[in-house]
Amino acid sequence: MDEQTLGLNLKTLLPDIDHLEDDCVVRLESVMRNLEGIHRAHRSESTPTKEICLHFDPTILSSHEVRNFAEQESAKLRRQFGHATIPIDGMNCSDCAFVLKHSLEHMDGVMKLDVSFSDQQMWIEYDTKQISRNAIESQIKRLGYSVPLRGF
Repeated sequence: MDEQTLGLNLKTLLPDIDHLEDDCVVRLESVMRNLEGIHRAHRSESTPTKEICLHFDPTILSSHEVRNFAEQESAKLRRQFGHATIPIDGMNCSDCAFVLKHSLEHMDGVMKLDVSFSDQQMWIEYDTKQISRNAIESQIKRLGYSVPLRGF
C-alpha cells in the first residue's frame, strides 16, 4: 500500500483554536478520517507547529485535494462554531466566576465554557447558528459585569 503524509498547521486551518483537544480539532480530524483515500488523521505536537497529520493513498487523492478538502471543512467549522477569550471587568471574587459560568452555560448554543477569576476572563465555544458573541456579551452585562472594548 502506497501512503503519503501531509501535515497541515492547525493555526492556519482553525486560527481561533488554542489547544489540540478543542472540539473543532476533533471534528476536523473525524471528517478527514471519513474521506475516501485517507488512511489516518491525527493531531501532532511533535512538530514546531501544532498540526493535523493526514496519511493518504496518493493513487486515490493528491496532496492538493487533501489540502483543499481540509481547508473547506475547517472553513465550515469556523462558520458554525465560535471560539473566544473574553476579558471581563467587575469580577471581585471567585463566586463571580461561578455565577457567570452557571448563567452562561445554560444558554442555548453555548457548548463549552471556562471562567477564570484570577485571569479576569472567560473562554467560550459556541454554536454560531444558535447564539452570537453579542448575545453572550449582553448576558455578561445583564449579570452586572462589563466587557472591555475589543481592539480590531
